[in-house]
Amino acid sequence: MRRSWWLAVFGACLLAAWTGALIGELRGDDPSPAPEPTSEQLPASTTTTPAAEEPRTQREAAPAPEPASWIDRDELRRRVRAVGDGDQVGVVVAPLRGGEARAGNLQVAEAWSTIKVPLVVAAYRLADEGGIARAEVDGLAARAIGNSDNAAAETLFAALGRARGGNVGAAGAIEDVLREGGDDRTAVNSRRTRPEFSIYGQTSWSLEAGVAFFRGLARQCVTPRAAALRTLSLMRGVAPDQRWGIGRAPFGSAAEVALKGGWGPGPDGRYVVRQFGVVRSGARGLVVGLMARPAGGTFEEGVRLVDALAKAVARSTDLAATATTRRCER
Repeated sequence: MRRSWWLAVFGACLLAAWTGALIGELRGDDPSPAPEPTSEQLPASTTTTPAAEEPRTQREAAPAPEPASWIDRDELRRRVRAVGDGDQVGVVVAPLRGGEARAGNLQVAEAWSTIKVPLVVAAYRLADEGGIARAEVDGLAARAIGNSDNAAAETLFAALGRARGGNVGAAGAIEDVLREGGDDRTAVNSRRTRPEFSIYGQTSWSLEAGVAFFRGLARQCVTPRAAALRTLSLMRGVAPDQRWGIGRAPFGSAAEVALKGGWGPGPDGRYVVRQFGVVRSGARGLVVGLMARPAGGTFEEGVRLVDALAKAVARSTDLAATATTRRCER
């Protein structure tokens, strides 16, 4: 009887185990984790859309095209480097309204005769005060700007000195003109540092500061406006043998050029040849500052370098793309 009971219990256990295995197989209760689906196995509803196929409304707006630039800065630097191979040269150019560009390793030197331009404006101011006859200033200014006549400029500087208490006062009167034009840093020389040359001509004048002033002059920021216009007119009528540099550059037949050059030897005998100019076409314009100290040290070499620098500027800029401006907006 015990044997029958044991057989019955064993049979019941065996039947229960078989039944559980069958049910587990039917339910899929495998305890091992299922493999992660590959990207190809993901349902279509859960795949991500490639970025290129995103709806346009969800992408960033395309940037607006930049306006045409008035200058190719890389081209300017490349051309100036080619000009200055073995020589010291410098360029600063700016539109009448907007930023500037520069190139070259020579940016500061003696002003020489370029400083005669603010000197002439200061003399016209003195004439308005009755310190010198207007007709006398007209004659002297025409010679000082048109022919770079040193004696005429010395006469104007002396008149300023008499009215302003000496050389310091005369230098201060020229500085006042510079400041109004936009040059806020240049200190005009007030003592004779080299006996054979003018006091004011030995002023240290950077191309950047000079371009700022000539831009203000061109926009009639310098008062009286009649003096600014008269001085610019004289710069447009510079003697033919002094119309090198900007006066020869290919800015276009419609361009009107006003310029003033300066030159002289340093203590080592090597010449610095420099020039400032305003190139205009209607309400658009460029202000240019150029400077060269040739390796050979001669004036003629300096002129050739300034000619090449002016061409580099003309071929790297677009006068028609500069912003329009008329009178001073200050």
